[in-house]
Amino acid sequence: MTVPGSCTTAGANTDVNGQCTITFTSPTGGTVTGHATSTLSVAGSAPFTVQTDAVPPNSGDAVKVFQDAKIAITPNGTNRVGDPHTFTATVMVDLGNGQGFVLAPDGTPVTFTSLDSNGATSTPNPPAPCTTTGGSCTTTITSPTTGQTVVSAHVTFTTPEEVTLTFNEDVRQVPDGVRVYDADGHELASTARTRDEDLLVTIEDEYGMAFTVPSAYVSPRGYTATVDSDGWVRSLEDSDA
Repeated sequence: MTVPGSCTTAGANTDVNGQCTITFTSPTGGTVTGHATSTLSVAGSAPFTVQTDAVPPNSGDAVKVFQDAKIAITPNGTNRVGDPHTFTATVMVDLGNGQGFVLAPDGTPVTFTSLDSNGATSTPNPPAPCTTTGGSCTTTITSPTTGQTVVSAHVTFTTPEEVTLTFNEDVRQVPDGVRVYDADGHELASTARTRDEDLLVTIEDEYGMAFTVPSAYVSPRGYTATVDSDGWVRSLEDSDA
């Protein structure tokens, strides 16, 4: 990870707007938390320190998630003319949540292109697309003539969004406290974390979410939220009200 920017300069490094910049980049998936601290004097006061500790009027830390994806196609082979050959494409994603590369969600679309040479006339051309189950899916080609066909697999993967729900009290996560469902009521894989008054949930597409958090008085309260794919909470109900 590299962190260029004016904030990395020692000493006074803010502009006329009181701002400096820092840029995070990473060659691998993961999560970076940016914490800012400033020690300064105002109008001749003794030096004092402020930081992004989420204590008003300070903001909390900034969080940047780096994600990645990869695809593979197998196997190579030699077939008699007219015999079918099946390729398997496997898609894996790294959501930056510390789990590394995992199989892509079911239903991820994969497309193929093919390049014939040395007399091959493969069909279908391009090969039929497919959608993944367990991270993989297949396509089959054949050729009535001898030669070579090179098949490439392609995927455009939209990573799940992270939705932030903010409460008027600190949030504490409990085991299995966050569950995400699709429109048919099937539970989807999700990850959740808390940051002061925020509950941050990594999700896919539109969903209904049920979660439980302890109140400031350690009296568990249940809520049901409906959030759309843009991260807007459409409704939020206290099931204990």
